[in-house]
Amino acid sequence: GQDPADATEVEVHFVAQGAAATRIEVEHRGWDKLGSRAEALRSRNRLGWDALLAHYVPATAEGVN
Repeated sequence: GQDPADATEVEVHFVAQGAAATRIEVEHRGWDKLGSRAEALRSRNRLGWDALLAHYVPATAEGVN
């Protein structure tokens, strides 16, 4: 529902942490191009990440192979 010109960038890196663990690094950038709307959109987006990660973290802790 957003204008494609307003798209931000999400970069995800998977970093090995030994033989049985992986650290996931997420960088979300490009907010500056949204001008005065940036902070409101970023705050709304933060809620989305919080909701997503609340489900992801317990699933990864189960040690699914």
